[in-house]
Amino acid sequence: NNNPHSTSTTTTTTTTTTSSANNELLQLGLSSSSTASPSNHFIANTNNQKKFKSSVLSSISLAYCLLRDYDKAIGYMNKELDIESELEDINGQCRVLSNLGYTYYKVRKFDKSLEAHRKQLNLAMRTHLYPQASQALNAIGHVHAAKNDYANAFTSHTRCLDILKQLDDDYYAQFKEMLAIGHVHLMLNDLKAAEERLEEARQLLKQKRHLNSETNNNINQEEFTTGSIMINFNLAHLALRKHSYTEAIKHYESILKSTHLFSNNDGNHSSFGSATLKRATYEMRAFNGLGQACRLLKKFDEARGWFDKQLRTAKFLKDLVGQSRALCNLGMIYQQFDEHQEAWRLFDENLKLVDKNPQLKAYAHSYMGSAYYLMNRQKEAQDHYEASLSLFKELGYFSAEQQTIDQNLASIKRRPNKP
Repeated sequence: NNNPHSTSTTTTTTTTTTSSANNELLQLGLSSSSTASPSNHFIANTNNQKKFKSSVLSSISLAYCLLRDYDKAIGYMNKELDIESELEDINGQCRVLSNLGYTYYKVRKFDKSLEAHRKQLNLAMRTHLYPQASQALNAIGHVHAAKNDYANAFTSHTRCLDILKQLDDDYYAQFKEMLAIGHVHLMLNDLKAAEERLEEARQLLKQKRHLNSETNNNINQEEFTTGSIMINFNLAHLALRKHSYTEAIKHYESILKSTHLFSNNDGNHSSFGSATLKRATYEMRAFNGLGQACRLLKKFDEARGWFDKQLRTAKFLKDLVGQSRALCNLGMIYQQFDEHQEAWRLFDENLKLVDKNPQLKAYAHSYMGSAYYLMNRQKEAQDHYEASLSLFKELGYFSAEQQTIDQNLASIKRRPNKP
């Protein structure tokens, strides 16, 4: 996925240099301050000294992000923000606030994330930096969606799209915002509105493809391919909501065909080029979708095959979330086969894998609870269900999973425990 919180604004008072980590920083959704190179005049005055210090702090904070040590990263970002504020560098402040918002988002501190992005929005609007304002609104929309606050997510994404249309200089950004709005409609179960917005996005993608080779605001080939894949993912989601599982499968198969356009010259996953990683990421999501559609069609053998591919691809990508989902998917399939011991093994492997991720761990305990529940081991089931609920409560996170847990716990209390 393209990161919804990615930023591209750089300061106008310094020169940006490229580091070997830049591509990974972009994958994380963060933008780097310029990293100043030593020269015989970089300390010519106090402002230059402060700007250099800000650049160093930026590099350190982003390095900690690469190490997934987000608490330390946030500390250095706040120090960098203090300097940018002293310098009254609005672009610099917006950049740091954007990074802060995204980093808080990563650690699920949504209120802090919203606070940072709203400050970014206020600064940008006050100084007429409308591209920055659109980035802030986009981010705010995604944070609201993560909180299941779809009404505010819709408002933010709609405001963002309005600004982008007025700027009229980034059609691909407009396209992605239309997709975001379509996704919100899906989550609100307004399927007709979702379908209309997705069609609007598809038409824009088609019309603005290489609209004018003399300008930079057209949609290039890579964006077109990526955009087509994103549309198919959303259409597949829409089809699943309509219980049109065969139609969903067609969209996922279309995605797999399109991913080959990202293939490296060797045509396989043997290297870690950016094209290979992009292809593998989309394939992993498509394998998951195909497995879910087959599961809903009760084609459990086919579903198991797709989930196996999902797991292998997630391991190749070293994607913790992807591996966790695949293990849980496979566990549920084995439960359909009444192979409860194998399902338990997969869920147990998942629980160990996600031990340091509270949200995934909450789900993992729920799956372990279901495994024990179906094995008629009520005490162990109850322990895992209660551990899951406790973690969800600590996270301040509501999940539909919790309703199922409550129902199963109530059932456990009515059933005798068997060894």
